[in-house]
Amino acid sequence: MLPTLVHDYNGLAEWMSGRWRIKDPVVRDIIAACRLREMERELSIAFHHQRGHQAVSYIEFARYNAQADALATQVTTSPTEK
Repeated sequence: MLPTLVHDYNGLAEWMSGRWRIKDPVVRDIIAACRLREMERELSIAFHHQRGHQAVSYIEFARYNAQADALATQVTTSPTEK
């Protein structure tokens, strides 16, 4: 069974596969690092799009999506430490 990356933004799978061009240099660096890890570990990753904040069967993707959103919001709104 392939490791599966569940995402609520289609750009993730498109960027990782190289089908979409990455304009933002920060995102480009992050995707490059992910691709490097994928190659180093000889992984084949399956991508599963999950609409944000919706549960699927017994697997509660929505709960994890909400946690990820909260963490992302916390990071982007936290004051910068100097």
